[in-house]
Amino acid sequence: MSNNLEEKLDFVIASLSALLPELILIMCLLLVVLLSFRKGLLKASLIIAIFAPIVTLPLILFKDTSEPQFLMNNNFVLDDISKYFKVLFLITFLYSLFIFSREGKKSGEQLSMMLTILIGAFFTASSHNIIVLVLSIEMMSIPAYALTTFSMDRESGKAGLKYFLLGAVASAFMLYGLSLLYGFTGTLDIFSLEFIKGLLVSSPLAVIVACLFTLGGILFKLSVFPMHVWVKDVYLSAPISAVAFFSIVPKIAVLVFFIRFIKSIDSVSLVFIDLNFDWSVFMSFLSLATIFAGNLAALKQKDVVGMMAFSSVAHMGYLLVGLIPVSQYGFQATSFYVGAYLLMNMAVFHMLQVFKRGGLSLQYDAFRGWGRKNIYWVVIVVFLMLALTGLPPTGGFTAKLMIFSALYDSYLTASKPIIIWVILFGLLNVAISLYYYIRLPYIMLIKEPQGPVLKFKSKKADIFVISGTTLALILLFFKPNWLLEIINNVNFVF
Repeated sequence: MSNNLEEKLDFVIASLSALLPELILIMCLLLVVLLSFRKGLLKASLIIAIFAPIVTLPLILFKDTSEPQFLMNNNFVLDDISKYFKVLFLITFLYSLFIFSREGKKSGEQLSMMLTILIGAFFTASSHNIIVLVLSIEMMSIPAYALTTFSMDRESGKAGLKYFLLGAVASAFMLYGLSLLYGFTGTLDIFSLEFIKGLLVSSPLAVIVACLFTLGGILFKLSVFPMHVWVKDVYLSAPISAVAFFSIVPKIAVLVFFIRFIKSIDSVSLVFIDLNFDWSVFMSFLSLATIFAGNLAALKQKDVVGMMAFSSVAHMGYLLVGLIPVSQYGFQATSFYVGAYLLMNMAVFHMLQVFKRGGLSLQYDAFRGWGRKNIYWVVIVVFLMLALTGLPPTGGFTAKLMIFSALYDSYLTASKPIIIWVILFGLLNVAISLYYYIRLPYIMLIKEPQGPVLKFKSKKADIFVISGTTLALILLFFKPNWLLEIINNVNFVF
């Protein structure tokens, strides 16, 4: 017994070196928290927060993950998938810090919350155990609830409470579903062979119920229909730098788990044959409902942030489309879509923060005729809206093309009629989304202004970063291989 315990301890200690990036982030978080207790140390906190991803990024990039490494008694896994998405997390965090540095009202508490979300995302992407997974997801969720209330007014308080209560219910559903899966299989490792064998000998109906409960929590974290009602209140209440960050990182971290989860469930699809339950059909309806619900809600918005909130719902639906085939190509297309969406989402929120800092309201009417004297911003808005729509010449077009190409490839193999409906309905929704995306540049140029329009003054650093991000989106259209070569080296077989 003692020898077995010593072996486990040696294994845990050996795992610490592989988890060095996470340990560095935790140490930086502790320093930021300590500095937050003293006034006048915000700049030092920001330097530490910037230092964390800069040091962590090369450690992750140069880590060999061609063969998965199982750490901490199989509680964590380091593989190509977690490596790719962790790099995206760090890029998003660095961009969010730049936006944060430009805000008028800043606090060390916000930095510590964002760092906590980043660490939770790292653990979620690498989690290989039910308990670790639940703790990691809550490590992302609780700071996000708190960030929603940072405006310290009545509306942000209501939004934070609503987000917290709905999140708690969703977490309870997910935990209940995962506990049922543990009861059926006798293992906390939901990606192991024992887990798959346990599901194969379990009641198909019971397995479906457990999976649906688990999905309840996952769908909330992804803001997927019908668990998307919280997005607008949260996006309007939280600081823009925080919204830019947690509109991407927690969702994508949960998406990494979802990819692993549906891969495990797909491997036991024979369990559901007697009940005529097809997960691809279920995912198809879920993605279509999410795309349509997000687009329909975005059409009704009177402010740009509200539009972006429900736009994010529609984009989550498109990400689900890439998961329907449960194939290497589908996962690669989803990974490319995540990279392109990260750039366009961060650039738009950065731009909105620049507008807000310059005294502009983010209501649509505030931009009437505004673009006639601010052509640079109109050009940027047009390219970003084209990217969000999924039109050339932007990486958004390439991302949607890959998503639907992967889905069509699966149709050629499986010949399921629902897949053709997903493709047709998805493309129709691209046309619908064009209406509300093109609305902002249309108002900027065509609508008559309500008063005198002045030349908008913005700082060169903001112009440089936003222009660079927009250029990167355009390059993803002409040179998608730059990102695809990285994604093609990611092994989605696990």
